[in-house]
Formats: sequence, C-alpha cells, structure tokens
Amino acid sequence: MKLFRFIILMLPFQTLAQLPNTSGFHHLSMLHDSLNRQFLMIVPSSYNPSLRSTLMFCFHGGRQTIQSFVYNQIDSINGGGREELFQKADSMRMILIFPQALVNQTAGYTLWNDKDLFPQTATPYDDIGFVLHLIDTITRSLSVDTSRIYISGFSNGADFTQFLAGQIPCTFAAAAAVAGRTANQASQTDTTLVFNPLANSPVSVMIVRGKLDSSVPYFGGLNNNGTNTPSVFQDMNYWLNSNSCNQSSFTSFYMGDTVQIRTYNDCSSQTQVKVVSLKFMRHHWPDANDNYFWNANTEIIDFLLQFTKCSVISGIPDISKSSKFTIFPNPASTFFYIETDIDISQIDIFNSQGQLVKTASTKNVSISELKSGLYFVKLTLPNGKERTNKLIKE
Repeated sequence: MKLFRFIILMLPFQTLAQLPNTSGFHHLSMLHDSLNRQFLMIVPSSYNPSLRSTLMFCFHGGRQTIQSFVYNQIDSINGGGREELFQKADSMRMILIFPQALVNQTAGYTLWNDKDLFPQTATPYDDIGFVLHLIDTITRSLSVDTSRIYISGFSNGADFTQFLAGQIPCTFAAAAAVAGRTANQASQTDTTLVFNPLANSPVSVMIVRGKLDSSVPYFGGLNNNGTNTPSVFQDMNYWLNSNSCNQSSFTSFYMGDTVQIRTYNDCSSQTQVKVVSLKFMRHHWPDANDNYFWNANTEIIDFLLQFTKCSVISGIPDISKSSKFTIFPNPASTFFYIETDIDISQIDIFNSQGQLVKTASTKNVSISELKSGLYFVKLTLPNGKERTNKLIKE
C-alpha cells in the first residue's frame, strides 16, 4: 500500500474545534494548561464508527519534532521508513497519535517532561496532563477501545513512555520503549541515578536497546554527553520488579548474535516484559532499511496488540459509570454544575497528576481560576463511598 507516500509535508496545524473522524493525516492543536499543543492524528482507512479501534501514542525523541520524527523518515523510493508504521497500523485498524513536545528552556530543545526530572525543572510543562487530555478528547470523539490504548516512544520519548506506563495506572494496556531509560541523572553536577518509582500497577513493556548506542549506552555509565545512564539490565530489572515477575523464568530467541530477545511471561496480571537487544543499532528507531535485522514499525504493534489494560486502578478512584452523576457543561470554561440525585458530603477536584486543587461545597462550582486541562471531580457520600468523573477545563 503506497497511499502514505503521497503526503504534503509541513501541513499547517488546525486549532481543534471538532475532532475529525475521517481517515487520513490530521494536523491538529488543542489548548492545554493555557498553551497551544500540537499533535498529528492518523485515522486508518479501515476506521468504522460502529467498530472500536485501538489507539497508539508515539512520542518523538528529544531535539525532535513531529516533522523530523515522522515525515523526515519516510523513504518514498525504497520504502521501509515510517510508512511501514502507518501501513501496519492501518491494517490493524489502529489510530496513531504523534504529540509534539515543547522546547525545554534549560536544554534549549524539545524534551518531554516526566515529572520535572533533570534537566527539566526550569520548564515544568504538564505533558502528563496533555496526554490524558488527548485521550479524553479522542475517546469522546472517535470509536476507541479504551482497554487497548498503547504508548511507544524513542529516546527521550521512550523515557516519557516508561514513566507514563508506570505512573498512570490502568490507562495504557502496554508500552514499547526504543533507546530509552527508566532513570535520569539527579542534577547537572550530581551523577546519582534517580529511578522512576515502581509502577503503580502491572503493565506489559517492551524495551529495545542498541549495543552501539552512545546516547543511552547498553551497559550504562556515562554517555556521549557525559551524563550517567542506566544499563539495559537496570531498566529490565525495574520492570521485572514492577510487574512482580519470576526472574528465573524466561525464554530466549537469538538471530546469531545480531538480535537477542529475552521474554518474561511469569509476571503478575498476565503481563509480559520483553527485552530486544540489537548488536549493530546505534541511537535509532530501527526501520527495515537500517540493517539491524529487526523492524520496530511492525514488531512493536504486534507486541502491543497482545494486551488489554488492567481493570482495577490502585490508589485512584474508579471513574463513575452511573447516570446519577453527570457534569454539565463538560468541557467547561468558568463553572460546571453537578447533576445527581445522591447526597454529597464533599466535592474535591484533582488535577491530572492527582493533586487536590479545589474543594467545593455546592453543586454549582466555579473553576475560572483553574488552568485548562483534564481534572477529576470526586464526590464523597455520607456513607464514605466515593464517585469520580472527569472534567475538561477549556
């Protein structure tokens, strides 16, 4: 299928008014946290509103943009570039989302903000909330199987992918991280590795690392910028511990010494941890033409589609499915009203990172002081039980 080769590059981004549901490439932007955030949405030709599609986010690397990560990698002559990713997703009725990171003021280039770890403390953009806002907007507008939302990323986008997979429980069914890491250097002068907290709930993860990668060295230590990095084994152990895997039970696949794949299946909640080691890969997202003998564009989707998300959220109240608790209007800009026939003892509003930002005592709640983005409205009932629903602040 050559449909994806005939693309006009550098299309302008359209401000999001109503999410399109037609197949093709849609360059869109939305307001989140008072900032204009851009993303590319690719709706498959097989999209059918009567059938639920899967959804995959793909986060570009640091210094990159949607243009450089997506379009500059298209090989219109030989194939084997990003168009293989598009074609694979299209054949599997998968919606692709490529969000755009913002420029980090400390580093001077684009970076994803995974909880303000070094060197991102100077620009604490709400990238976590941006992703959750996107999920809410997309699932409201398109027919999506919310149990099969996946994330993937390259380099700093892979760092962000692993942070999201571990810290946003029961949102993503599985994750794939190419040339990423689960720890950052503590500061510019302190080389101590600070690892992500253990995952809040089990989630299947594929780690892809190259043995010739100087940016994220396979065996860890200082990279080509003099920054301390974790080894592939430290990243693997992070996920084995997070998923409570039996570390003595695994299978191995070898293509000579070129491709080595280790898979752990004896993990909690039927999750899986897979580590792909590529002998000749440098700091790349491997396409078919890269001579690494492993194609991320197809292999990652095949891995992800095996899994569905967990059903119980640990530490975060479940979203109420009851018609007795609705929010109107939603999205809201200055106020919202809670429509319910149950008694309420307390109303709490949390931001996308789980921080309490407002408490209200009446069903008519002013939110003019809140930034735009995704929020959770929690009702506490007289019997101590809780009901939670989502709110979008415009």
